Amino acid sequence: MKSIVIILLFMLYTVNSLSQSTLNDFIVKSKWNSPAISEIKNLIKIKEIQSKLIDVQNKASTVSFTSDLYFSPYFNNKEQLISISNSPDQTAVGYDINVSNGGLYSTQLNITKNLLNNRLVENLQFQNYLQIGGDKLNHKLVQHNLEKQITDSYILAYQIQMQDEFLSNELLEIQKRIDLVEILTQKGIVQESDLLLLQLEQSSKQTARLQIKANFNNALNQLYNLSNLAYADSTYLVTPIIPLNSIKDTLYLDEKYKNDSLLIEANTHVFNNQYKPQLNLYANTGVNSADIKHINHHFGISGGIRLSIPIYDGGQKNIFSQQQHLYQENLMRAKKSDKIKLNNNLNSLQNQIDQTKKNIEALDAQLVIQQKIRNLYQIKLTKGQVSIVDFLNISRDFRQTQFLKIQIQTNLWLLYSQFNYINW
Repeated sequence: MKSIVIILLFMLYTVNSLSQSTLNDFIVKSKWNSPAISEIKNLIKIKEIQSKLIDVQNKASTVSFTSDLYFSPYFNNKEQLISISNSPDQTAVGYDINVSNGGLYSTQLNITKNLLNNRLVENLQFQNYLQIGGDKLNHKLVQHNLEKQITDSYILAYQIQMQDEFLSNELLEIQKRIDLVEILTQKGIVQESDLLLLQLEQSSKQTARLQIKANFNNALNQLYNLSNLAYADSTYLVTPIIPLNSIKDTLYLDEKYKNDSLLIEANTHVFNNQYKPQLNLYANTGVNSADIKHINHHFGISGGIRLSIPIYDGGQKNIFSQQQHLYQENLMRAKKSDKIKLNNNLNSLQNQIDQTKKNIEALDAQLVIQQKIRNLYQIKLTKGQVSIVDFLNISRDFRQTQFLKIQIQTNLWLLYSQFNYINW
């Protein structure tokens, strides 16, 4: 009796000393630690910065400073071996004065401003906005996939933990019976072989529990790896809470196809930007001279407007439009097909969930009956009215039913997880 009390106290201390972790704990930490999620967040920030860059590149004036020093010397010019002149002698050797003018000495400040490009900028910004939307949807998808992986891994690890707890309770029950049978053996009510059978059953359960503990450590290690957390073997998993979400009207699938469809349209608008008239205003000021002797008189200012109107591109616009139309057609077909598959899968999962719940209810009713039989056999065992073999057989049937319930309960949680995974 003392040994039972010691085991119970040890179990109570062990559970309290373990670090209790919930499914939500692992999900939250995994999202925080995921390199893939961090990478997508940075990609979104990059495209948000790109939005500012689009405005600067297309709306802001550009200012530049240029300086040119160009020399075109003449040889044998007016009895000089080498000279720079804008009026060389006819016998001089060098570039034609009409081409070189003796050289160029230029230092200028240039300003350029694009005009009438608001629509062009709007198209670029809309394209970038949809690309950010695509990254945000991808961010949601990566988080959703990670949540599914963590949930399934947690459920499987918790299943093994339940099996271990069940075997631990079984070992306590067996120890109680061993203590009882020892007394009955001493009184000659049961045979010594019955005691040996119980001890053999105890040894078998202890061996099975060692394997279950090894399986639990492996499952726990996988859970920590998925969460990008350092492994902690002193972990106690709390019963997972997985509510079944109701079917949503708007799903991720709808958002994804809508964004992709608009992005195809935006790409078309950006491609067509090249066919819009381009109007640029430019101006410069500074020194621009071909005569270094009178350079101080050649400081000035100039400006102008440059208009560019595309006329013919060989049919590129029409070809690109055909391509985008086919992309849209493929997108619509894929959306329709995926929506049908999704609805079929949701209906199938709902049927499986309903059937699994019925199986659990049936097992609960069966366990109630088996427990009553076990109690009756235990009473008869103390009176020597049944053999230990009969009692062990009844106990084995009860244990198998309990193990089966653990498996079916696990399957139900996994079905919940899969249902919620595709219903979002």
